Amino acid sequence: MSEGSRKKYGAFMSYSHSTDAELAPILQKLIRRVGRPWFRRSELEIFRDSTSLTMTADLWNSIRFALESSEYFILMASPKAAQSPWVHREIAYWREFRESSKCFIVLTEGCIAWDSGRNDFDWSRTTALPRNVMSGWYSREPLWEDVSSARGTTHPSQRNVRLRDAARTLAAPLRGVTKEALDGEDERESRRARRTLQGGVASLSVLLVVAVVAALLAVSQRNSALEQLRASTARAIAAESVNLSVREPGRAARLALLAYQTEPSAQATAALMAAYDNARHVTGYLAEHGAAPADPDGLVTKVALSSDGRTVAGVSRYDGSVRLWDAASRAEIGRLRPPHRGEGNVSPSLTFTDNGRLAVMFSGIVDVWDIQSRTLIYSRSLAAAGRFEAVARDGESAVVSVGDGGSESTYVLPLRPGTSAVLVGTGPAALAAATFRATGRYTTPVLFPKEPRDFVDVSEDGATAVRIRNFRNLEVWDVRSGSLVASVELPGEPGWLAVAISDDGTSVLVGNDVGEVVRFVRSTGVFVEVARLPTAVYGLDLVRGGRTGAGVDALGAVTLLSPADDHRYEEIPTNLYGEVFRLQTSPDGRYMTTERNEATDLWEVATARRIASFPGPATWNAEITPAEFAADGSKFLTPEDGRIVVRRLPDGIQVGAAPAAVGPVEVARTLHTTLGGPRAVVDYTVQPRRVVVVGDSGEHVLADAPAGLESSVDVVANAAFAVVQISGPGGSTVRAYDLRDGNPRPIGTEAPETRDLAGAFRAVVDDEGHRVLLADAILDISSGSRVPLSGGDGLISGSSSVFVADGSQAVRQVEPTRDATAEIRSRLLVWDTREGRLLGEWRDPENAATPNDVEAGLVRIGDDRVAAQRADGLTRVWNVAPNLWAARLCTLVGDLPPQERAGYLGEVDDPRGCFG
Repeated sequence: MSEGSRKKYGAFMSYSHSTDAELAPILQKLIRRVGRPWFRRSELEIFRDSTSLTMTADLWNSIRFALESSEYFILMASPKAAQSPWVHREIAYWREFRESSKCFIVLTEGCIAWDSGRNDFDWSRTTALPRNVMSGWYSREPLWEDVSSARGTTHPSQRNVRLRDAARTLAAPLRGVTKEALDGEDERESRRARRTLQGGVASLSVLLVVAVVAALLAVSQRNSALEQLRASTARAIAAESVNLSVREPGRAARLALLAYQTEPSAQATAALMAAYDNARHVTGYLAEHGAAPADPDGLVTKVALSSDGRTVAGVSRYDGSVRLWDAASRAEIGRLRPPHRGEGNVSPSLTFTDNGRLAVMFSGIVDVWDIQSRTLIYSRSLAAAGRFEAVARDGESAVVSVGDGGSESTYVLPLRPGTSAVLVGTGPAALAAATFRATGRYTTPVLFPKEPRDFVDVSEDGATAVRIRNFRNLEVWDVRSGSLVASVELPGEPGWLAVAISDDGTSVLVGNDVGEVVRFVRSTGVFVEVARLPTAVYGLDLVRGGRTGAGVDALGAVTLLSPADDHRYEEIPTNLYGEVFRLQTSPDGRYMTTERNEATDLWEVATARRIASFPGPATWNAEITPAEFAADGSKFLTPEDGRIVVRRLPDGIQVGAAPAAVGPVEVARTLHTTLGGPRAVVDYTVQPRRVVVVGDSGEHVLADAPAGLESSVDVVANAAFAVVQISGPGGSTVRAYDLRDGNPRPIGTEAPETRDLAGAFRAVVDDEGHRVLLADAILDISSGSRVPLSGGDGLISGSSSVFVADGSQAVRQVEPTRDATAEIRSRLLVWDTREGRLLGEWRDPENAATPNDVEAGLVRIGDDRVAAQRADGLTRVWNVAPNLWAARLCTLVGDLPPQERAGYLGEVDDPRGCFG
């Protein structure tokens, strides 16, 4: 080390981190600040490793550089420092190049003792210094500062008095002044600091108040910023979900879940509804784009289902390997890799057999696998390239065609070792004979010689065949009789190129070149949209009477389907018993009544089971007292000729009766007497009309219509609240009333409203009595504010609506209209009531004959479902609340992996996931 060069540091501090991690920075600060004005930065730099040491590749080189750049060495002596290898090395390096007078000792713990006789430390008593590097270094007793008492002092001012005195002793030679001079300067600066402090107390008091207010404002602004960040992040994730809804539907569903979990805004809820709708017939995304196997050979081209629908198999066109999935868990359960490698890029085929085997044809080779053991039990190479024509359900034999064109040879191939293929002949007749011989089924080439544009499938029993002609027509054939049963034009543009018929021949799946999959029901002739695969449909299979299906697209995405089951709703077959005029549900949503000619039926909603049927009026009309449930859900009433009957739940046994009522007020009295609860009605039997409430405290008139021909009064009500509209020459106003305590009380103030509450559209009041769902807006009675409803094309004629999901959503069923495709279907519209945004709409899956063929009838079931009624009597219970959508998507796809969630969320805290 050079003595003459200007030093970067005034001193180098060496200490034990485990002992003096608290005292070292305090002492360092005091040495730098002692004797300096509080407002002036000290020019004295002290090296201490926790504040001065940078991370370098060579730690010792950094320490050595600091030692060489320091004028003095301060050793904070303690027993731990005496044992520290780093302290030993630092002292040794300093001793080698510098004199002992440049080393200051500060005792923080332990003992230091001097032996005057030996002019060295008394090493029998000294515990705070390392003997091996300091013995014999000093020729006379050095001075050391003892600050060990500061360690046990808890009060900061007492501790700093002792440390400050030591700091003055150490700082004096570093500054080049005497300690006395430094003491005087430090005392003067201390007095000046006290005067400044005293003079600033008043100002600080004021500033403190300002600071507190500013801090509260800052916290509020911070929270607001975090909320804005969370909301904007949720919007971005929801938008990404919508963008990926076709290309990567599984990932889109996970993103919709994340957006909704982050911030359940209208946009996130709309994305959630869209993902739920896209998956209405999906029971599993088995192989997804972006999650394909690492080896491209694993991309699936064709799929097959076991007869029980429990196992899904997909074969690769590149190497003939087979991937297996468990349908229930949607987990991949194995990979079957043939020992041979084919030529690749061929059209493979595969089929399950009844004896637990899977037969695969790939590049002229037939493989038979045992599924349970995942072992290859049979493999045979054909003489030339060929294709599978049929496999016996018992797995004992297969029919193959070898060659191409009109010279194809047909063989019956026993699927067991030690057997030989039997040539049956050439041409369609030979193929038909071989198929019947091996499988007991007929085949199609005799009916229609296969052409490149034809896509064909045959039912398991061989009785029914389907084919696509010219990419646009679906034909259904009776194979035994050789007759064409049906020929229908497929919906949309030409491009249909995959077909599968169910094992029992009752339903058909068809896929096209843009990924659309539709189901054709032979009994009704109706096409139902099933799913949208990401790209062109390459393969389909259908088992269990058409209830389980699978599809694969051009990029290997495998989707498990439930073509006959729409998971958005459950059907209650109320149409089995005649035309339904009206339905009601119990407050808890467990039971439902349907009224029809001469009968009222009681249903259990969860099981779609008719519990009982009761006599009804011979002729139904709107004046008849409706079937209705008590508010506590303990009983209900049914109308009969001349009387009403009170029945208990859940068995429907009669517990009372009353004469049939005539007129609105009489009906209200009867309902109140038999079922309890207040009833609000318009009494049109008097002039002017008036709104009457019948309750426990008697009858109350809420409003009278103003005088005049153009005046009217109306009311919409539920079991607790009523909203009254009064219309006259001067305009129209509405007001809400609380009916719960028997004495109607007004809520809020009157609000203007130009549209009639009753008429083509019947308004609905929410459970709190504060809001009314109008045709095109939601009116807040308390404040008079409106939230316009966007979307829905303004369709209100014949519609009915309800509030659901704690009032956060509104659902409306509208009378069907003929759309651009000439289909006539009713629609279910769902709005977010906070923003008035249309979250989405669902069309009735079945087409109607005429626009009047479906009547709107909608009632709420619990808080998250609605029952929508058709004029033909069929009732569907729709899942219309986000919690139900999220629950199903969680089960179907689960959350994004944690790392991906973190990437999308950024600085936003990770919300609780599906299973968190």
